[in-house]
Amino acid sequence: MPSERDSGQRRAAVARDLARAGGRDVRIELVEYDRSWPARFAAEAARLADAAPGLTWHHIGSTAVPGLPAKPIIDMMALVEDVDAAVPALIQRAGYQFPEAYNATLVARRWLCRPSAAHRTHHLHLVATRSSWPGTCASATPFALTLNSPPTTPRSSANSPTACQTTERATPQPRHSS
Repeated sequence: MPSERDSGQRRAAVARDLARAGGRDVRIELVEYDRSWPARFAAEAARLADAAPGLTWHHIGSTAVPGLPAKPIIDMMALVEDVDAAVPALIQRAGYQFPEAYNATLVARRWLCRPSAAHRTHHLHLVATRSSWPGTCASATPFALTLNSPPTTPRSSANSPTACQTTERATPQPRHSS
């Protein structure tokens, strides 16, 4: 399998896509954890179910970890057999943008954003089920579940083969210091 292009090529592709979108990338800003992020993920997953039926969305990235400061962008991932099949529906029915130059640098995955490449509130990652990309659900979900699990939960349960099969996340339990 060919490897992804180097970061210099990706940065140049991003610049071309932003210029085509008529803007420039917004400043990266980290904010305190927002308790609305899980609800924003759930609302978008429900909206996407109508636009691209059959995909199961997972909340990934820093907004998926309770209490963690993050960029206020909801990252969502779906494992797919064909990374290109759902792209037209996500553009036409859900209003996502597909930065073509950037996506041309990717192997076994696709990236979409909304509302625009210059100002993003949501990122979609379509990842081939047989991908070795480190952001795949097989590697990302156990990590997120480990971060979200109460201290008494055995860490091995995060590696359950079913841990990545629904749009629901582990319900975080409040941690109390003694």
